[in-house]
Amino acid sequence: MSRGRALRGLAAAVLILFGAVQLIRRPSLDNPPVVPATLFQTHVQVPADVDSTLRRACYDCHSYETRWPWYARMAPVSWLVARDVTGARSDLNFSEWGTDPEREPTPAQRLGGICSDLRKGIMPPRSYLLMHRSARVSPAQIERICQWTTTARQQLQP
Repeated sequence: MSRGRALRGLAAAVLILFGAVQLIRRPSLDNPPVVPATLFQTHVQVPADVDSTLRRACYDCHSYETRWPWYARMAPVSWLVARDVTGARSDLNFSEWGTDPEREPTPAQRLGGICSDLRKGIMPPRSYLLMHRSARVSPAQIERICQWTTTARQQLQP
């Protein structure tokens, strides 16, 4: 068998497999409703510049305001994106900030985590930044968010 013929056969097999995978039930990409009483901004005063940065860099994964990209509708990527968003929402969800006051970490700890993860470069993840360049957070924006989280944490302390 010639090399060209083998490559065409392989390409056909990959296309058939890709098509078959699309028939497997994909995860729901519907965002739950946003309830104003549970929103982050209802419980914590957020300056406009900080809010803008958080929305641009964090909300796609850490809220119910996810903007699902086109590739999130294609298996197997849809499975990975849905898993990542579900995990991110369980760690920190700006849309469910006030639903469980007994939840650990506390709101003050969550605010500290935002600063810490930004400073360490953990958030936003590099894999997300590859496809969402606008989510990059500059060092000045990180410092501004950290200044704000320090002040907001003090206001939340009993």
